Amino acid sequence: MKRSWTDQLKQTGELFSNYWKSKSSKQKGLIIGTFLVLLVALSTFIFFASRPQYVPLYTGQLSQREVGDIKAELDKEGYTDYKLSETGTSIQVAQKDAPDLLVSLASQGYPKDNKINYDIFGQNLSFGATDRQYDILEREAMQNQVAEVIKHVDGIANAEVIVTLPDNSVFIRQDDEEKASASVMVEVEPGAKLTSQQIRALYTLVARSVPNLPVENITIMNQYSETLALTDTDSADETLDKYDEQRKVQKNVEQDIQQDLQSLLGNILGTDKVFVHTYVKMNFDKVKTEEKLVKPTDNNNNGIAVSSEKISKSSTGSGSNAGGVVGTGETDVPGYVGTDSGGESTSEESENRVNYEVNHINNEIIKSPYQIEDITINVGVEPDSATAKTLSQATQDNIRNIVANTVRTALGHPNLTQQQIDERITVFPHTFAKNTSAQSTTSKNWLLIGIAALAGILIVGGLVWWMVRRRRQEEDEMEDELEHSSPVNEPDYFAEQDMSVESQLKKLLDQRPEDFSKVIRTWIHEEEV
Repeated sequence: MKRSWTDQLKQTGELFSNYWKSKSSKQKGLIIGTFLVLLVALSTFIFFASRPQYVPLYTGQLSQREVGDIKAELDKEGYTDYKLSETGTSIQVAQKDAPDLLVSLASQGYPKDNKINYDIFGQNLSFGATDRQYDILEREAMQNQVAEVIKHVDGIANAEVIVTLPDNSVFIRQDDEEKASASVMVEVEPGAKLTSQQIRALYTLVARSVPNLPVENITIMNQYSETLALTDTDSADETLDKYDEQRKVQKNVEQDIQQDLQSLLGNILGTDKVFVHTYVKMNFDKVKTEEKLVKPTDNNNNGIAVSSEKISKSSTGSGSNAGGVVGTGETDVPGYVGTDSGGESTSEESENRVNYEVNHINNEIIKSPYQIEDITINVGVEPDSATAKTLSQATQDNIRNIVANTVRTALGHPNLTQQQIDERITVFPHTFAKNTSAQSTTSKNWLLIGIAALAGILIVGGLVWWMVRRRRQEEDEMEDELEHSSPVNEPDYFAEQDMSVESQLKKLLDQRPEDFSKVIRTWIHEEEV
């Protein structure tokens, strides 16, 4: 026979009531607390999940006038679920409504750009505009275009440009022509700092964008009324950068030499018995030398014969003969023989012309700026004996011979004397702290081992004590159960056999109320069955 749903509901309520009554107060509090925590967590999740997420309607920064126009259009369309930023330059809407609002506002022409650009000359310039109007529009478009370009520079949020153009006249000579000028106001982003290179780029950008505008006629200022002056060189930044670069190169060279010597000496003497420290002095000057040399082509200082010409002339004449003593007359020329008009003369002339070519050598020598000018190497070595704390002369000589090759190679002077090399090398005995540290480490290890052993003993002892105690508790509980479950061992109220059932129950109620309730429940259950 099926029971009705009311009976089932009643039975379920009774089961839950019995289950709830069987729990202790601590368990009841834990169940209620868990239920409340889950309820609060679920409510919080639903609250935050159901809240609309607001996003900026436009990613770019708008002016307050543009935000006001957009707000008026949204109010006109009946959409009021939006938020304005504190500065009034941004408007936020629910994320789910953003795409529809963007399309709707774009169809209405928002956001409207009220600035004039070069597009006006092809779109809205009316026919019959005067030259004055055209010049004003051209200058306004030029200013806005330059400002838009400046905004793309990293660190600049906004920019305003004012350009003053000179009047063109056909009567002014080119040399006397007036120059244009420009004033620029830039809004630097919070926390940003423009470098000298960026400031120079701004000046160059403005000068190249406006015709006939020299750099000296440009003034750039930030929102804090600070003039961004154009410096000739970025000396401060370049000096620091060069110092950091040179310092890094020097440290790398020192580290390389030190590691190589440490590895070499460590393999010979022992890794934990030697320490190497290196210091180098470097020359960072970049030297450029140009040589123009002229050298012969052979070892005899002769060149190559490029051209050769040999000329020979001979002549014979009569009517005069040579005579007289050389240079004896008043009109005679010294060294020449006098002539006699009655004899014959013969002359010969020979000339040999040879053009030689030599080697023309042009050498352009650029010396590397990273050269080691001087070097100092300090080597600490474990003493031969702990008591003497000295190094033998043989050990010092061996170490100096090894390090001397490094010094000679690093300096690039193979002809250095031994005294000059010894001045750059220092070998000294040194007791390393590793021995004491090893001893202290060993003692610490024994201490840790002892503490671990004591902790293990305590843990094992605690486990044994807990197991023994638990076993005793179980034995005591079993004894109590046997005493409660066997009524034969209760001489207090069952010792007298001639007692009636009523007197026995009355005595049981007085001495053992709990057992009396158990007996009554058992009888009731047997009668129901």
